[in-house]
This record gives sequence, C-alpha cells and structure tokens, in this order.
Amino acid sequence: MRIAAVGDIHGQENLEAFRADLERLGPVDLFLLAGDTTERNDHGAFDVVLTALRARVEAPVWAVFGNNEYAHDHPAYLRTAEAHGVRVLQDESATFSSAQICTFEDADNAGNAAFQGTVAVSQTTTTGPGY
Repeated sequence: MRIAAVGDIHGQENLEAFRADLERLGPVDLFLLAGDTTERNDHGAFDVVLTALRARVEAPVWAVFGNNEYAHDHPAYLRTAEAHGVRVLQDESATFSSAQICTFEDADNAGNAAFQGTVAVSQTTTTGPGY
C-alpha cells in the first residue's frame, strides 16, 4: 500500500512546490493532508489547493485541520472538502485497508478545541507466504 502525506502547504505560499511534487508522485492508494492546507484562514486558497490535488490524484484523500483553518469556519471548509471528495477526520480514527489512521485535536493554551490536528498512522503487517 502506498500512502502519500503532506502538511503545511499554506495555500499560495507553497502551492507551486506542491504542484511540482504532485507531478512527480506516482499512483497512491491514499493521500493524507496533514493540516495547514491554507494560510490564515484563506478559504479560497483551500479550494485552490484541493483543486490542484484532485487534478493529479484520484485516490481517496483524507485530511485534518491545522491551526490555519480556523475552528469557527470549519463548517465552510467541510463543505469545500466534500465538494472535492475529501474526507476530513476530526478527533477520530478510521481504517483504510490495513492502515489505521487516528486524528487528535489538540487544545491551545486557552483550551480552544480544534486548535491543531495531529495524524498518526499504523499498519498491520502480515508475514508469511505471499507477503
């Protein structure tokens, strides 16, 4: 299984480098967006990044929010993600094939929920004939 992951695109700031990386990326089974897809809550840039991603990646895309996707606007980001076929995980775990994807929403020092998303991936490995 091939899983690709990227974080800290920060919208327009790293968009061209992200596009170049996508050009070099071979087929993947799952693509993870690990937060800070946009910069300072720029919803338009979030859409542009997802459009660039979907132009090159047909695999399922799962994402978490970072601290640049402000919590009070998460509903708008969720609608955009859904329009691009992107699943946003929020403080939950999900299984993709043999990989377990867990997300955690950390609180900032003021106790604000959904301050930053964290992704952990573990995979069950089977050994023996054919593996």
